[in-house]
Amino acid sequence: FISTKRHSNTTPEDLSEVWNISVDHAKMTLDATTQHHVRSAIMPLSRRYRSDRMYSVKRLTGEMSTDTMDPRCTGMHGMRYCQVFGNKQLFCEAYPIAKKSDCHEALKTFIKDYGAPEVMISDGAKEQVGEGTKFQKMLRKNQITPIRAPPNRPNQNPCETVIRELRKKWY
Repeated sequence: FISTKRHSNTTPEDLSEVWNISVDHAKMTLDATTQHHVRSAIMPLSRRYRSDRMYSVKRLTGEMSTDTMDPRCTGMHGMRYCQVFGNKQLFCEAYPIAKKSDCHEALKTFIKDYGAPEVMISDGAKEQVGEGTKFQKMLRKNQITPIRAPPNRPNQNPCETVIRELRKKWY
């Protein structure tokens, strides 16, 4: 696809013509792909380059889990809760938040500090799994696959183990 414009505008019709597939299959292909194109400069340059690599987010391989912890006391800066991120290897990172609904801010800071994981496991908290929440929007924006742990099964969320170990250190 050689375009004369800066941004790509691949249509299902163009894709079906080039790949010799039906328009329906081309439409499903465009819906399923990430659309991270390799762009080339407009003529006469012929060199290809990755577009805006410095703006892309770092990626973490593997699963991470998250949960909101109530430390049962208010911090020095007035923060009441902690958003804890952890995995099965007992990696732990906690970010203080004022309200449970601020969990998306902790996720944004975690992604900036460490990168975006492939999968994020969370329990059924409405702030984290509710449709249209800022937390879900942040997951979609960073292409993180959300997994919801079954209710009343804390062993399915590795972050519960991390929180248990945190509490042992505090009390």
